[in-house]
Amino acid sequence: SVAALVRRTVEEFGTVDILVNNAGIGVFAPIATGSIENMRRLFDVNFWGAVQCIQATVPYMQSQRRGHIVNVSSVAGRFAPPYMGAYAATKHALRAVSDALRNEVAASGIGVSTIYPGLTQTSFTEAMTQEVPVPNSVEISGNPLAIASNRTMPSASLR
Repeated sequence: SVAALVRRTVEEFGTVDILVNNAGIGVFAPIATGSIENMRRLFDVNFWGAVQCIQATVPYMQSQRRGHIVNVSSVAGRFAPPYMGAYAATKHALRAVSDALRNEVAASGIGVSTIYPGLTQTSFTEAMTQEVPVPNSVEISGNPLAIASNRTMPSASLR
């Protein structure tokens, strides 16, 4: 469990100084007909997993009066590409949690940053659930996530 991992970290190292929430999965599906089950799993991993890690870690950071939480969102958390609305929703939700949490824990000496990467060279897109084929009009560089990072905005920003 997450709580046991954080507890063991503190027992072994004495503190927990940073939490990086970087786990994520993707689903390429239309909102109107996409699988609710796939969308729920997406939220379980991308959003609720991060919240669970935050809740397990913040009490230790508060008692230390220091720490930093880094939530890895996505450029899709700012711009929802076609067929990636559910994924974008999870990343937008993580952005909202980061914004609220930043103010909630600032007085405790805890910082909160959100990173909005665009495409990265990982196996993410190969592992992504594709409920429908990527239409040619949406496909850019052979990668459905490219449509999110093809916008004019920084590929990553800290807040």
